Amino acid sequence: MSLSWVSTPEFSSAAELARHYAAVRARLPRVIPPAPRPNPFLPKPVIILLPPPADIVPDQRREPRERVVRLSSEAEQTAIRRAITAYFETAADTPPGYGMKVRLKLLQAAIASAFKVGRDIVLEKSRWSGSCRIRLISICLAHRLVSDSPNAVGLAFGVDHSCVWNARRRVGAMIEDILVEMYDGASCSLGGRE
Repeated sequence: MSLSWVSTPEFSSAAELARHYAAVRARLPRVIPPAPRPNPFLPKPVIILLPPPADIVPDQRREPRERVVRLSSEAEQTAIRRAITAYFETAADTPPGYGMKVRLKLLQAAIASAFKVGRDIVLEKSRWSGSCRIRLISICLAHRLVSDSPNAVGLAFGVDHSCVWNARRRVGAMIEDILVEMYDGASCSLGGRE
């Protein structure tokens, strides 16, 4: 196994750094590659007799805010992957020229669908563990995928910029790992936004 060192470029100004991040974000794919085909070498009777896989993310759409449970780590990461995939698919289908507010609404709908909760869980403040964690993840995804302005993201979710930075601090590393896993490291820079 070879180990290669990657030198990080140094930037002399904030504008240069912003241009670099914009170039990195431009390389991020807008369409998710198709899922791999099932293994064709398994005998057909085995494929037919396999039970349908149980979904790891429980359906909590009808649950009130206080009864939404916090997901396990694997279920949370699966839901985040689904939210990112759904957001890129819907964002690729929208005509060019749509602003940040429309993209935030698309992301919020994708997160609600992926976590299988009502959209009010994503939008409204709560102190319950499950709904608070989903909201924290949605704020961090909005900051990472839609806008680099913490004030704009905070206004969309009804919080101030310090809550956006707190979300970034608490779940940002996990989201960056998922993005690097879903896309190759060359097309997804850590910390790169539009």
